[in-house]
Amino acid sequence: MASTDDFSSATAFLYLSLALALLDIYALLITCTLTFAAACASAGITVLLANDLDNCEVSQCIRFETATGMAFLSWFAISPSFFFNFWSLATTK
Repeated sequence: MASTDDFSSATAFLYLSLALALLDIYALLITCTLTFAAACASAGITVLLANDLDNCEVSQCIRFETATGMAFLSWFAISPSFFFNFWSLATTK
């Protein structure tokens, strides 16, 4: 709908797309924040078990560190998605 020439003349569709854009931004911000918080929490538990308590088996620590690394990688994957979606919403007619 936004790619047509007379999209801005239909105010109902304009307000609908604005509401959906705000909802999309809010959902991506919440998802990005929760993913980063989960990655930081898993890193804290890994450091606690490995360094502070010295209670970490070799295979168990490798699994925890791998899970923490994947959590941060997923956060880095979500962040560009948020910025590109926000940019594409801002540049549409």
